[in-house]
Amino acid sequence: MWRIRTGGNECKQKSALTMYRERKCNIEKEDIYDNSRGSSLLFEARTGMLRTKSHWAKFSTGSDTACTLCTGAAETAEHVILHCAGITPQPATQEMREAVGFGDDQGRKNNSAVQCTKDRLSYWWPTTRSQK
Repeated sequence: MWRIRTGGNECKQKSALTMYRERKCNIEKEDIYDNSRGSSLLFEARTGMLRTKSHWAKFSTGSDTACTLCTGAAETAEHVILHCAGITPQPATQEMREAVGFGDDQGRKNNSAVQCTKDRLSYWWPTTRSQK
């Protein structure tokens, strides 16, 4: 319905939706959401809006972007989901699209990788919020 009213152009204009636009081809119910904190954070990551330090730095100059848990890299969605050694469990994949639940070219999803991502995000979120 939204494509009919908008012509589908609004999604193309929003840089935060790049990954979502490239990988989500059909408007349909997603079976990866379960009303948990991890699911909410997964949605933010899929839409390019995960509230990492690097995300917040876009809105304020001079902000520290170093990862709170490992201090080894900038805290980006990709770092939190795939690379941060301070977060458990270890990532189940090294592919961002697979980790956030976008299927392969045949539309198959890696549900265990998605669950691992939700678990990692659930661990990361309160840990970083308590250190502010």
